[in-house]
Amino acid sequence: MTDFFLQNEYLRFFLILFGSLLAAKIFLFILRKYAIRIAEKTRIDLDDMILKIIEMPMFVLFVLVGLYFALASFAELNPYAQSVNKIFFVVLTLIISIMVSRIASLLIGRWFKVKNGHENAPRLINKIAAIAIYLIALLMILGYFEIEITPLIATLGLGGLAVGLALQNTLLNFFPGFILFPISPLMSAILWSWKAAFPVL
Repeated sequence: MTDFFLQNEYLRFFLILFGSLLAAKIFLFILRKYAIRIAEKTRIDLDDMILKIIEMPMFVLFVLVGLYFALASFAELNPYAQSVNKIFFVVLTLIISIMVSRIASLLIGRWFKVKNGHENAPRLINKIAAIAIYLIALLMILGYFEIEITPLIATLGLGGLAVGLALQNTLLNFFPGFILFPISPLMSAILWSWKAAFPVL
């Protein structure tokens, strides 16, 4: 009976896929039943927000890993194993990069809220962080496909240099403002105290 289950590829496929779905459901149950409830009892809400961000991506990752091993159980797909590996690598990299990008956006927003009292971080900073994460993901994918990325990096460097030269005046105004932005509440308080001490000015 056991040999029948092991030799039947279709049955083995559905068993592996069902096992991955069951594991994903168990993961969600533990996350919602225990981890998120424990996080909600802490003084900060950052941990439970991160758990909610990773909830669905981790569920999808469980299912995709199960689907990968389920497809690998088919002997007929062995000639296409390399193509299947590439597809799954791209999908997994994209899912992880999206999850990391959302977490980074949350952390950046929380940093600005703690430092400056701003509810939302500037969109430009979030976009820069997201672009950097997706660019790293793209380079990882290109490296996995054994595509030479040195010319691409050189092109990006030259493109960045050209943009920097074209926007030189704008950047000269942006970066000092960006540096002063985190300490703007402190500067406002100092200026207010100075005016209070010297009302004549």
